[in-house]
Amino acid sequence: MRVSLHFPKLSRFSRDAEPATVAVPFAEGALPADTAVAVVDGDIALPTQSRPTANWPDGSVKWLLADFLANLPANAPTDLVLRAGEPPPTPLSPARAKLDEGAARMEAGPLSVSLNGPGECGLLR
Repeated sequence: MRVSLHFPKLSRFSRDAEPATVAVPFAEGALPADTAVAVVDGDIALPTQSRPTANWPDGSVKWLLADFLANLPANAPTDLVLRAGEPPPTPLSPARAKLDEGAARMEAGPLSVSLNGPGECGLLR
């Protein structure tokens, strides 16, 4: 299954990896629950996260919310495709979370945050 996504010209500047969110409706039975989806730009699958926000009585997806990183060209529209049954690519640097001396540590690419542990003052270490 394929759903076309059209983005009109948004800016005179290129917007690479622009965060985008779309809500896509589906007919009853068209998209089974737990079906992987990816947004595709030409032949390149973009990092995509999706989840159903409503389901039909048969359990299939009624509305799907998809978040992805779109490459939007300067001064031009672009067309992307949401493909069902195709898993999104694995991020080059996936986010990680771990406990570090009782505190939560989260890492996502160049971003690293340590939260205070129980009984410590403040939010960040």
